[in-house]
Amino acid sequence: MKRSKMLAGALALLPAAGLLAITQLADAHHPDIEASAVCEAELAKVTISVTSWTETDEPARRADQDIVVTWDDVVIGHGAFTAANNYHFTLSYTAPANGTTHVARATAAAPFGPNGEYGFQGAYREVSLKVPTDCLPPATTTTTSTTVAPATTTTVQVQVLGETVTRPPAALPVEVLPKFAG
Repeated sequence: MKRSKMLAGALALLPAAGLLAITQLADAHHPDIEASAVCEAELAKVTISVTSWTETDEPARRADQDIVVTWDDVVIGHGAFTAANNYHFTLSYTAPANGTTHVARATAAAPFGPNGEYGFQGAYREVSLKVPTDCLPPATTTTTSTTVAPATTTTVQVQVLGETVTRPPAALPVEVLPKFAG
């Protein structure tokens, strides 16, 4: 009786173990994707970052020669996961800044592995992104400058009764007074 209960318990756990194995396989070999948007002039500049799955101790399993990136189901670029780029690449895309929500998707168009030996072609991940609204054009600034030349001083020397007198050119006439000796 004891043995049959153990067997029944083991059989009950078997489907759970199988489900766990399938779940782990479903999480393996996929591209991860992130997206962000900022205003640039009157448009939204979207940056899409794509990284190979990280749940492995074997880097070669992260390799993939063709990852397709789409924006609302329109292909906007391709990339690859290699050791040289640390299994990561980034794309930029420009979209109207109208507050619309879009879907960016990264799909493994080729099977994973250096030679495609690990499969999972077609695995994808996607992310929704709402672009900014009303990105304003860059502000224009008008600067007006006025340059004023420094005033120049000109003097005139005049002889009055044998004495040299210095005065500005447009000054009032010099009145000559008699010299007192005293």
